Amino acid sequence: MKIKHKITTEIPSASQADIAFLLIIFFIVSVVFLQNNFLVFNLPANKKSATVSNINIVFISNQELKFNNKTVSFSQLEKKLKQSHTPYVIIFFTSDLKYKRFISLFQILKKFSNIKISLKPYENKKKI
Repeated sequence: MKIKHKITTEIPSASQADIAFLLIIFFIVSVVFLQNNFLVFNLPANKKSATVSNINIVFISNQELKFNNKTVSFSQLEKKLKQSHTPYVIIFFTSDLKYKRFISLFQILKKFSNIKISLKPYENKKKI
């Protein structure tokens, strides 16, 4: 009786995971990370500290409107905004403010293209 030896054409895959793991470790260790990969800016020296002032508009209720801690009406608000040349406006509002008042304020602010607006809820504990 003849014994047939079958030759297998498979590649043993038991150690492939080990080899892949070792290759990953090798590349992680051998890669050189650059320390100076950031932008360098040559900025001028700061001779004066520039302070930017904000315009504070506070809606305490639907009837009361304050512009930099002074009570104003809606008709005076546009004049005050034209007089001040500050591009930053912070609007403080209470939760009971009606949308109609809010939208009318934005219609006034829309006339000034250089104004940047920030919205914050008004808390009685804050001093504005």
